[in-house]
Amino acid sequence: MEDIKFLNLLQSFLKNTNYKVLPALNKFEGITKAWTENPDMVIVDLVFGDYYEGLEMVIEMKNNKELKNIPIVLLTSQKIIITQELNIHETARIIRNNYKNVQPRVLIVKNIATGKVGIDYIIAESKWFDVKDVLKKPVTVRHLFDIIRKTLSKKNEIIYG
Repeated sequence: MEDIKFLNLLQSFLKNTNYKVLPALNKFEGITKAWTENPDMVIVDLVFGDYYEGLEMVIEMKNNKELKNIPIVLLTSQKIIITQELNIHETARIIRNNYKNVQPRVLIVKNIATGKVGIDYIIAESKWFDVKDVLKKPVTVRHLFDIIRKTLSKKNEIIYG
């Protein structure tokens, strides 16, 4: 319910701009719209629909040659590890090695200087992929709009899911 209200607020906020929001309420809808609409950007909540469905959507996009270069901005309520280390993938690996028993399923690492963001996730083994940016929830529409403008410049189609 909270996400539907946020989506409506985002659509209202962007109504008088050149940006078009294509809502997706689950992973299947998001992937289908990414295929058919070829958006300029995807904003995805790490956990939406079913548990970690947003993460699964991003994984599918990153593993697909036609969709992997679409910029993705991730929204999450999970902890974001902020670092100054240039190799954020290596930072995630070091953190994983420091866990003794229980591994977190997802690590989100962001370099504060470069803005580079990556996700390290475990299914059977640790996997890594980069995303354009990550925002800690709760997110204001104004802050998200600033990220959209910075990411897209002259493009204007967004999937939100």
